[in-house]
Amino acid sequence: MFVSFFGTVSIKLYFNFDDPVSIHTLSAAAYNVLRDINKKRGNDPVLIKEWIPQYLIRPEKQKEYWALINEAENFFKHAEKDTEAVLAFRPGETELLLWEAGSLYQRLTGELPPLIRVYRGWFLMHHVDYFTELSGEDKANIDRMKYRLSDRGKYFKELLEIAFKSCSRP
Repeated sequence: MFVSFFGTVSIKLYFNFDDPVSIHTLSAAAYNVLRDINKKRGNDPVLIKEWIPQYLIRPEKQKEYWALINEAENFFKHAEKDTEAVLAFRPGETELLLWEAGSLYQRLTGELPPLIRVYRGWFLMHHVDYFTELSGEDKANIDRMKYRLSDRGKYFKELLEIAFKSCSRP
């Protein structure tokens, strides 16, 4: 799938500490394509750009929400609109886009490629408090793993190898 390429490139760039603007731009592009395919297939709405604005954002705050959600993506694509503008870029937004893009890819294809699997593990380790379904024991295990593999590059190298091996088993 075409989108898989952009998503996997984004993940590789992320774990290699490459340019955050490039990572965000590729992630947003992959996310938007996956969101559009998901919508066309009549699936449940995606979280960031459909469900949250539809169910959680007050109507009078919709425009503000969309400006915030799309600010970096639009800034990086349309510099000619205001060449003197400055953006306070928040790379954490990219992490959320990558998380949801990975979930969408799995929903649409039924596949969970090693790169997406490794990224989702990293995201979970570093945002464990976001998730409600984890037991205290699960959180403690995640904390131990986080301590052992706190370096993003080392985590990627070690866990990607394990993820590829687990995918190749019969």
